[in-house]
Amino acid sequence: MSTETLDFYALEAGYKENKAVLRDVKLSSRRGERILLVGASGSGKTTVFLALTGVLVRLLGGWLRGYSRVMGFDVYTEEGSRILPRLLGIVLQDPDKQLSMITPLDEVMFTLENLGYPEEEARKRAIAVLEKFGLKEKMMMDSALLSGGEKRRLTLAASIVHSPKLLLLDEPSASIDPWMTRTLRQFLRETQIETSIIIEHKARFFLDLVDKVVAIRDGEIVGKWPIEDADTALLEEFGVDARAPRLTNPGLSRGELLLSTEELCVRRGDTTILEGLELELYEGEITAIIGPNGSGKTSLLKTLAGMYKPGCGKIQVEKRKGSSRRSLFYVPQLPDYMFMFNTVKKELQYTSSRTGSDPKIFIEKYKWLADSLDASPYRLSHGQRRWLTIIISLLYKPKILLLDEPTTGLDLILYRNLCGFIKEIAHEGIGVMIATHDSRIIADCASRVYYASSRGLREISRGEALEMMENAWL
Repeated sequence: MSTETLDFYALEAGYKENKAVLRDVKLSSRRGERILLVGASGSGKTTVFLALTGVLVRLLGGWLRGYSRVMGFDVYTEEGSRILPRLLGIVLQDPDKQLSMITPLDEVMFTLENLGYPEEEARKRAIAVLEKFGLKEKMMMDSALLSGGEKRRLTLAASIVHSPKLLLLDEPSASIDPWMTRTLRQFLRETQIETSIIIEHKARFFLDLVDKVVAIRDGEIVGKWPIEDADTALLEEFGVDARAPRLTNPGLSRGELLLSTEELCVRRGDTTILEGLELELYEGEITAIIGPNGSGKTSLLKTLAGMYKPGCGKIQVEKRKGSSRRSLFYVPQLPDYMFMFNTVKKELQYTSSRTGSDPKIFIEKYKWLADSLDASPYRLSHGQRRWLTIIISLLYKPKILLLDEPTTGLDLILYRNLCGFIKEIAHEGIGVMIATHDSRIIADCASRVYYASSRGLREISRGEALEMMENAWL
């Protein structure tokens, strides 16, 4: 019997015929091996996953010259495609693109019922795995009302409930809080799944759990190393963050008050999730909102943006001088919610026609943006799509910018560029509020931090926030 769980080779592969995204990519894994697949945003990591599972060809209209075998079965044959769902568990970058059922219980049971599990056994296994990932109490809730991090947990639960042989995780730490990262690490440490391949820019969460690092650049495998040979400098060369964050002085100075709340209550559906909120945001300030998944961070931002009606209390947003409108812009967790056109150029042109702002400065500053003008925004990497939404938001010249998990899916270079960019716009007088699970934001960018929990919202020091978040996942 073969010792390989996966044997994949793409001489060439891509989304459009004769336009290769992958070239000469070979990826194999022996049983019991854990692989960290690294590379900058847009390097082809996710396309590897899509090609080796058959999704690239069968669902996305792409092409592959090569082969993919899982546990000896050819994925691109009828037999292989039929047995693959039993052998494979996969977590995609964007939870919303993976979830299809009404409730978390339905979602996890759907995986099992499609594989022929009796209803009683499927329900029992589903409830057990939902409890493992902290979703048992919400198993009958409308999945659309879950937070982004809770949706990520749900995709994790659905991906492993059938005990697959091969587990593919694409940015598994994205959107989940540090406490759930610890649960994920514990699961990977204890699981009996034979092979796991992890795509992750925040690799320090998983370096002690993997055996090998495979690096991809511009669609080609450029290196393979045992984990003990993959030092920090090597990983950072491929856009991977392997260092613990340290507090730095963001160098920001506070201006006039832009936003304040008085006894604010935040509701989600019929439930009050935060109440008695007293917070402030000033010109030139970067304020971070942290807290566990489901604590109300996104709902708070949407309430401040006027998308949700407050349950009680007041929100005071200072109007821009000489303008009758409130200059506030909310950038959502899922980048695709902001796109309307089939090319990046059209997205920028439409925004420019509404705002009078010229996107040329961004096109000249970011090579990846200039190279992507004729591409569909939906075909950009997750990190690039995230960056594009922030560029679009800034063309509106807001005085207040609300960012919901802006660093998910960003490689190290894009993260550093984003952090520097956010500080630049803060220096120009924009007030920035960020809901985040990324402790690097606290260390590198934020000037103030609020912690959201079931007990409400309280301001804490940056040092306390960083220590809390770093200790939580260990």
